[in-house]
Order: sequence, then structure tokens, then C-alpha cells
Amino acid sequence: MEDPSGAKTAAAGSAVRDGGEDAGVSLRLAGIRDTLKGTFPDARHITLDFDGTLRAHIDIREGERVPAVEAQLAHLENGMFRHIEHGASPHHPFFHRISAVIDA
Repeated sequence: MEDPSGAKTAAAGSAVRDGGEDAGVSLRLAGIRDTLKGTFPDARHITLDFDGTLRAHIDIREGERVPAVEAQLAHLENGMFRHIEHGASPHHPFFHRISAVIDA
């Protein structure tokens, strides 16, 4: 395909192969992570994982903060985080993990 100047341009489908859409996904995930880090600066760990469903995990030390973190998470980014639950952090017996499904 040629642009008006005569130079060859990439085919529309090559953006996926060249990382164009991959870069968009990476930027979106980085934005979600940065939003969580900015909202919960005292969190010990903030991770995202994908196993068919995109999830966020926020690990905190103070158990009394769990209800407040859950409430903030429910209203963050216009309800992007749903199915919020909490439990123990794997391999960290003194941390509390708040997890949520992300509608990105």
C-alpha cells in the first residue's frame, strides 16, 4: 500500500504483528496498575493477573483497612472493579488480599 508521497505503508493487519495493539494493551494495563498504586499508596503489593479473566490483587498489612479498600475499589474508575473479595495473601500470612475482576 502506498501513501500519497509514494512511500510504502504497512498493511492494516500488521499492527498486531508489529506490537501496535500489544503496546495499547500494555499501556492500558500499566494505567490500571498506576491508578491502583495512586489510590492505595500503602499497599504492600499490587498485581494484575489474567487466566481468562483479568483480576487485580491488592495486598495490605492492616486488616482493619480491608472494608475501606473494598469500598474504594468498588467506586474507582466508574465501577471498573467488580466481584470484590478478600482473603489471605499467598505466602504472606500477615497480609490481607483484596481481589477484584476488572472490566477493562
